[in-house]
Amino acid sequence: MRFSLITVCYKAGEQLAETIASVRAQTHPDIEHIIVDGASPDAVTQAVLQRFSDGRAVIISEADTGVYDAMNKGLARATGEVVGFVNAGDMLEAPDVIARLDAEFRKEDADVIYGDANMVDPEDIRKVRRFWKGGDYHRDNFRKGWMPPHLGTYIRRSAYQRFGSFNLHFRIAADYELMFRFLYKHRLQARYVAI
Repeated sequence: MRFSLITVCYKAGEQLAETIASVRAQTHPDIEHIIVDGASPDAVTQAVLQRFSDGRAVIISEADTGVYDAMNKGLARATGEVVGFVNAGDMLEAPDVIARLDAEFRKEDADVIYGDANMVDPEDIRKVRRFWKGGDYHRDNFRKGWMPPHLGTYIRRSAYQRFGSFNLHFRIAADYELMFRFLYKHRLQARYVAI
Protein backbone atom coordinates (compact mmCIF):
# COMPACT_ATOMS: atom_id res chain seq x y z
CA MET A 1 0.00 0.00 0.00
CA ARG A 2 1.40 3.39 -0.99
CA PHE A 3 1.39 6.28 1.47
CA SER A 4 1.60 9.89 0.35
CA LEU A 5 3.17 12.05 3.04
CA ILE A 6 2.79 15.77 2.43
CA THR A 7 5.05 18.37 4.01
CA VAL A 8 4.13 22.04 3.69
CA CYS A 9 6.49 24.77 4.74
CA TYR A 10 7.41 28.42 4.57
CA LYS A 11 10.72 29.73 5.90
CA ALA A 12 11.18 26.47 7.81
CA GLY A 13 14.97 26.32 7.65
CA GLU A 14 16.65 23.32 9.23
CA GLN A 15 13.38 22.13 10.79
CA LEU A 16 12.42 21.08 7.26
CA ALA A 17 15.57 18.94 7.08
CA GLU A 18 14.60 17.19 10.34
CA THR A 19 11.15 16.44 8.95
CA ILE A 20 12.54 15.06 5.69
CA ALA A 21 15.01 12.88 7.62
CA SER A 22 12.12 11.56 9.73
CA VAL A 23 10.20 10.55 6.59
CA ARG A 24 13.27 9.00 4.97
CA ALA A 25 13.96 6.94 8.09
CA GLN A 26 10.67 5.05 7.67
CA THR A 27 10.99 1.32 7.02
CA HIS A 28 7.86 1.14 4.86
CA PRO A 29 8.91 0.52 1.24
CA ASP A 30 6.31 2.62 -0.59
CA ILE A 31 6.21 6.22 0.56
CA GLU A 32 5.68 9.16 -1.75
CA HIS A 33 6.95 12.35 -0.10
CA ILE A 34 5.56 15.62 -1.45
CA ILE A 35 7.12 18.84 -0.17
CA VAL A 36 5.20 22.05 -0.85
CA ASP A 37 7.17 25.20 -0.07
CA GLY A 38 5.50 28.60 -0.36
CA ALA A 39 8.48 30.08 -2.27
CA SER A 40 10.41 30.70 0.94
CA PRO A 41 12.69 33.70 0.51
CA ASP A 42 15.30 32.62 3.09
CA ALA A 43 18.54 31.02 2.04
CA VAL A 44 18.40 28.27 4.68
CA THR A 45 15.09 26.80 3.48
CA GLN A 46 16.23 27.02 -0.14
CA ALA A 47 19.50 25.26 0.77
CA VAL A 48 17.57 22.46 2.48
CA LEU A 49 15.32 22.03 -0.57
CA GLN A 50 18.40 21.90 -2.79
CA ARG A 51 20.11 19.40 -0.47
CA PHE A 52 17.16 17.02 -0.72
CA SER A 53 16.44 17.47 -4.44
CA ASP A 54 17.74 13.99 -5.23
CA GLY A 55 14.50 12.73 -6.78
CA ARG A 56 13.30 10.94 -3.65
CA ALA A 57 10.66 13.61 -3.03
CA VAL A 58 8.40 15.71 -5.20
CA ILE A 59 9.31 19.33 -4.45
CA ILE A 60 6.96 22.18 -5.31
CA SER A 61 8.22 25.67 -4.47
CA GLU A 62 5.85 28.44 -5.50
CA ALA A 63 3.74 31.15 -3.94
CA ASP A 64 0.48 30.11 -2.32
CA THR A 65 -2.31 31.78 -0.40
CA GLY A 66 -1.57 30.02 2.88
CA VAL A 67 -1.11 26.68 4.57
CA TYR A 68 -4.38 25.14 3.35
CA ASP A 69 -3.70 26.16 -0.25
CA ALA A 70 -0.30 24.48 0.08
CA MET A 71 -1.92 21.35 1.52
CA ASN A 72 -4.36 21.25 -1.39
CA LYS A 73 -1.44 21.47 -3.83
CA GLY A 74 0.09 18.45 -2.14
CA LEU A 75 -3.22 16.57 -2.26
CA ALA A 76 -3.53 17.30 -5.98
CA ARG A 77 -0.15 15.59 -6.56
CA ALA A 78 -0.72 12.62 -4.22
CA THR A 79 -0.98 9.14 -5.72
CA GLY A 80 -0.93 7.01 -2.57
CA GLU A 81 -3.88 5.08 -1.21
CA VAL A 82 -3.44 6.84 2.13
CA VAL A 83 -2.48 10.48 2.75
CA GLY A 84 -0.91 12.01 5.84
CA PHE A 85 0.55 15.42 6.63
CA VAL A 86 4.00 15.64 8.21
CA ASN A 87 4.59 19.36 8.03
CA ALA A 88 7.89 21.16 8.51
CA GLY A 89 8.87 20.83 12.14
CA ASP A 90 6.84 17.63 12.57
CA MET A 91 8.48 14.22 12.86
CA LEU A 92 7.25 10.66 12.85
CA GLU A 93 7.92 9.19 16.26
CA ALA A 94 9.56 5.94 15.14
CA PRO A 95 10.87 4.44 11.89
CA ASP A 96 8.05 1.87 11.73
CA VAL A 97 5.08 4.27 12.11
CA ILE A 98 4.01 4.04 8.46
CA ALA A 99 4.57 0.27 8.38
CA ARG A 100 2.26 -0.10 11.39
CA LEU A 101 -0.32 2.20 9.78
CA ASP A 102 -0.19 0.06 6.65
CA ALA A 103 -1.11 -3.00 8.72
CA GLU A 104 -3.99 -1.09 10.34
CA PHE A 105 -5.42 0.16 7.02
CA ARG A 106 -5.26 -3.37 5.58
CA LYS A 107 -7.92 -4.40 8.13
CA GLU A 108 -10.35 -2.49 5.84
CA ASP A 109 -12.48 -1.22 8.73
CA ALA A 110 -11.60 2.47 8.57
CA ASP A 111 -11.15 5.31 6.10
CA VAL A 112 -9.49 7.44 8.76
CA ILE A 113 -6.94 6.28 11.32
CA TYR A 114 -5.51 8.66 13.87
CA GLY A 115 -3.24 8.48 16.86
CA ASP A 116 -1.70 10.79 19.42
CA ALA A 117 0.64 13.74 19.01
CA ASN A 118 3.48 15.10 21.10
CA MET A 119 4.12 18.83 20.85
CA VAL A 120 7.79 19.21 21.71
CA ASP A 121 10.18 22.06 22.42
CA PRO A 122 11.75 22.98 19.06
CA GLU A 123 15.06 23.59 20.83
CA ASP A 124 15.03 20.17 22.53
CA ILE A 125 12.67 17.60 21.03
CA ARG A 126 13.09 15.36 24.08
CA LYS A 127 10.98 17.88 26.04
CA VAL A 128 7.27 17.31 25.45
CA ARG A 129 5.36 20.56 25.96
CA ARG A 130 1.93 19.13 25.27
CA PHE A 131 0.56 15.64 24.68
CA TRP A 132 -2.53 15.44 22.46
CA LYS A 133 -4.32 12.17 23.16
CA GLY A 134 -6.46 11.25 20.18
CA GLY A 135 -8.62 8.89 22.19
CA ASP A 136 -11.36 6.56 21.02
CA TYR A 137 -13.57 7.90 18.27
CA HIS A 138 -17.03 9.13 19.21
CA ARG A 139 -18.85 11.07 16.49
CA ASP A 140 -20.74 13.24 18.98
CA ASN A 141 -17.47 14.70 20.30
CA PHE A 142 -17.47 17.01 17.28
CA ARG A 143 -20.39 18.82 18.90
CA LYS A 144 -17.98 19.73 21.72
CA GLY A 145 -15.31 21.08 19.37
CA TRP A 146 -13.16 17.93 19.39
CA MET A 147 -11.30 16.65 16.36
CA PRO A 148 -8.57 14.08 15.90
CA PRO A 149 -5.08 15.58 15.89
CA HIS A 150 -4.54 16.67 12.29
CA LEU A 151 -0.84 15.93 12.42
CA GLY A 152 -1.52 12.36 13.57
CA THR A 153 -4.38 11.56 11.19
CA TYR A 154 -4.14 9.47 8.02
CA ILE A 155 -6.99 9.37 5.51
CA ARG A 156 -7.64 7.26 2.44
CA ARG A 157 -7.14 9.39 -0.67
CA SER A 158 -10.49 8.17 -1.96
CA ALA A 159 -12.15 10.25 0.79
CA TYR A 160 -10.57 13.43 -0.59
CA GLN A 161 -11.64 12.40 -4.09
CA ARG A 162 -15.25 11.91 -2.95
CA PHE A 163 -15.68 14.78 -0.50
CA GLY A 164 -13.11 17.39 -1.50
CA SER A 165 -10.03 18.97 -0.02
CA PHE A 166 -9.46 21.89 2.36
CA ASN A 167 -12.02 24.69 2.02
CA LEU A 168 -9.98 27.90 1.60
CA HIS A 169 -12.85 30.04 2.90
CA PHE A 170 -11.91 28.81 6.40
CA ARG A 171 -8.61 30.67 6.78
CA ILE A 172 -7.72 29.29 10.24
CA ALA A 173 -10.07 26.33 10.66
CA ALA A 174 -10.06 24.45 7.36
CA ASP A 175 -8.56 21.40 9.05
CA TYR A 176 -11.43 21.27 11.55
CA GLU A 177 -14.00 21.82 8.80
CA LEU A 178 -12.48 19.02 6.71
CA MET A 179 -12.52 16.58 9.64
CA PHE A 180 -16.08 17.62 10.49
CA ARG A 181 -17.17 17.17 6.86
CA PHE A 182 -15.49 13.77 6.51
CA LEU A 183 -16.32 12.27 9.89
CA TYR A 184 -19.49 13.97 11.04
CA LYS A 185 -21.34 14.92 7.88
CA HIS A 186 -20.30 12.01 5.64
CA ARG A 187 -19.81 9.52 8.49
CA LEU A 188 -16.52 8.05 7.32
CA GLN A 189 -15.36 5.19 9.50
CA ALA A 190 -12.62 6.34 11.85
CA ARG A 191 -10.48 4.45 14.32
CA TYR A 192 -7.98 5.48 16.99
CA VAL A 193 -4.72 3.58 17.11
CA ALA A 194 -2.09 4.43 19.71
CA ILE A 195 0.90 4.20 17.38
